[in-house]
Amino acid sequence: VSIAARPGHCFIQPYRAAAPVGRCYALPAMAHAGGSRLSPPAPSPLDGVAKFMLAHLGHGGSWDTVPPEARARVSRYYLPVYAWIQDQLKQHRDAGERGPLVVGISAPQGCGKSTLCEELHAAFEEQGLKAVGVSIDDFYLTHTELQRVSGEHPGNRLLEKRGNALTHDLELGTATLRALSSAAGSDARTRVPRYDKSAHAGRGDRFPEDQWAAVEGPVDLVLFEGWMLGFQATDEEAAAAIDPDLVPINRALRRSRDTAAATVMEPRV
Repeated sequence: VSIAARPGHCFIQPYRAAAPVGRCYALPAMAHAGGSRLSPPAPSPLDGVAKFMLAHLGHGGSWDTVPPEARARVSRYYLPVYAWIQDQLKQHRDAGERGPLVVGISAPQGCGKSTLCEELHAAFEEQGLKAVGVSIDDFYLTHTELQRVSGEHPGNRLLEKRGNALTHDLELGTATLRALSSAAGSDARTRVPRYDKSAHAGRGDRFPEDQWAAVEGPVDLVLFEGWMLGFQATDEEAAAAIDPDLVPINRALRRSRDTAAATVMEPRV
């Protein structure tokens, strides 16, 4: 995973050279390879964060009982991202930016984005910040709208179900991020959609609005995760040469990129 940033909004994406994230953070009296012991490193402000994350993952107690894979996950992945966001938050404040820092986290499906965001969310809240987690999955179209999209593209196997560009409610997503970014005062209340992936035999549907998450007051940090955040359209002929079913998806990516450039990707929303 590597990170790209711009004032006020940041995107963490795989396979892109950007700000360094690959450094590891030493956990107390632990090595990062083979579980071998090293002399204890100098105390670090991140030691407490590491202990909190491990406990939050269910690995409390003595360091000797923490599985090596859990230590590696926290030291090699979670802490570097935490430290980078912490630095971005400082820059955000020092620049006098209003509203929260918005961080986009993008990586392939199943590689741990949601768990990473859960740990970051919990760790920053533990430090006294107001954080909110948002997933691109919560902005899928309703079941009825998904059926409409599928019907408009008969035979396109990439649009038979939710997942690709063209199956998200872009307006709802941008409106939600705008609302979170502009919330001010203790009486501010923002509704964040939630999606029921189990509805309609697994085809999914948006939960009724009265079941959406309610975020009270202004927030300091928005963690926005999704497997295709930051994807860019390619040349249409190139997309068609790979697979004709990609053409409408490629067009949707271009439209969504244009919308993002005019809204949430700006330093101020």
